[in-house]
Amino acid sequence: MSPINSSRFPSISEYPEAILRKSEELPKYMSNEFIHVGHKNSVNSIALLQGRIFTAGHDYKIIFRPRLDSKKQINLIKINPHSIQRAHSRRINALETLGCRILISAGCQHKIFIWSLSRDLELASIIGPQEQNTNALLATSQKTLILAGSEGIIKIWDIESRILSKYYYGHDKSFNSIVQIHPSVFLSGSDDCTIKLYDLRTSKSLCTYMHNGSVTSLISWDDKSFFSASEKLRKWELRSSHVVNLYKSDEISAMEKVKGKLVTGGKFLTVWEDDVPGIIKTKNCRINRMKYNFLNESLYLGCSDSSVIALKFTYC
Repeated sequence: MSPINSSRFPSISEYPEAILRKSEELPKYMSNEFIHVGHKNSVNSIALLQGRIFTAGHDYKIIFRPRLDSKKQINLIKINPHSIQRAHSRRINALETLGCRILISAGCQHKIFIWSLSRDLELASIIGPQEQNTNALLATSQKTLILAGSEGIIKIWDIESRILSKYYYGHDKSFNSIVQIHPSVFLSGSDDCTIKLYDLRTSKSLCTYMHNGSVTSLISWDDKSFFSASEKLRKWELRSSHVVNLYKSDEISAMEKVKGKLVTGGKFLTVWEDDVPGIIKTKNCRINRMKYNFLNESLYLGCSDSSVIALKFTYC
């Protein structure tokens, strides 16, 4: 599949349908590594801790994936879990890491679970109860944890002291995504069709970006811009609050930056090469979450059919 060159992102009005490249084959710079098994239902979240992969989802479990020797890898073999922890009694929506040994999980159980990693995953403490389901987690420092929930409320927790230090109100509906921009600055995206910008040093949101449709995913691109997703993909200028470009896409539920290229996931896995989408049709499942591991240059896909697919990126 040869790349299509473009000097810039085309606007949606000049975006011919024929420019989309759809294939069921992976491009030459990408290869299947493994399919991780173990979940019984949809995979909602993926986290990296000490180079190890943790996944969680609808089946209430956190699965600890084994470290693999790249010299012994065989394409398309199924890998069983290192350990399975029935961690919650309700669906897990989010995983986050704090430092090099702490994993945090939350979801529909209205509690925050804090786990310590030694040889295996051990429950260290529980914070709760919470008034709402937790849809997204973001650790902005070694002790600050941001929770975004189903009621449109953001909570800021000091994990060391277990103190709830701040609330943010502003969204009318459930959160889908939060992303860090700078050490104290973050964005939130909601079903209320807005994106809001916050600074932890202030008591209110700094700015609102109006979105035509529920915001399903956010990703920070550089210190001047970010992407948001719904039924279309938008690139925003952070300071002006303006949409720089608008792109046709299938509905997106996850985004990652891989070697300087934007990768989006949903019904399709899409690699935006030279600012033009190359669409790769996955098997009959939806990509819910993605996480890129810089150590082994692999992209992990958490899918609706309970699988976790690892793809190797070999290009520079």
